[in-house]
Amino acid sequence: MRHSTRPPAVPVILRRLGRAIRILAGIGSVITIIAVVAIYVLSVTNTARLVPVLSNSMAPGMPVGSLALTTPAARADITVGDVIVFTDPDHPTIRVIHRIVHIFGADEADKFTNWDATQLIASTKGDNNPEADPWTLTIADATVWRLDRSFPSLGDPAIWFETPSIRFWGFGVVSIAAVGWLLRLIWRRPKPEATQS
Repeated sequence: MRHSTRPPAVPVILRRLGRAIRILAGIGSVITIIAVVAIYVLSVTNTARLVPVLSNSMAPGMPVGSLALTTPAARADITVGDVIVFTDPDHPTIRVIHRIVHIFGADEADKFTNWDATQLIASTKGDNNPEADPWTLTIADATVWRLDRSFPSLGDPAIWFETPSIRFWGFGVVSIAAVGWLLRLIWRRPKPEATQS
């Protein structure tokens, strides 16, 4: 009597579950890669920039973890009430996204030692802050990044990736998953043709 040495067949539901997980992992990797490339292209071409909101200074409209979509605007088009992104004058490595509450005009030139009518000189404030920012903002660039819209919670991944270890492992896992999925597509063996007896 011959005994079969073949391993027991994997239940159909487990095979289907494994296949579904592989498909979802591949789709997730591709979507992540497309999103990263799209964000890079938008930034390099100065079409738009995505800025994660790191504090609650603009709550409740933009709580921490939101993702702000900003687009370039001519400096001359900036008005009181606009929310803009700028570098913190006291900490050049920090980006701030606050609302303009006052723009200084020529009639206030005597308040400044180096008045320049070609620059944007303004006071800013976070909507959730009791007082205006302690600085007077001066922008000489021809283009200012102005808020177009914001998306709650979509900035959380960017905040997580501020942690070096999470950034390292996150990019590593995504890269390995993407490469594995692509290699599987390339090297997939064709199913053997059914033989007739």
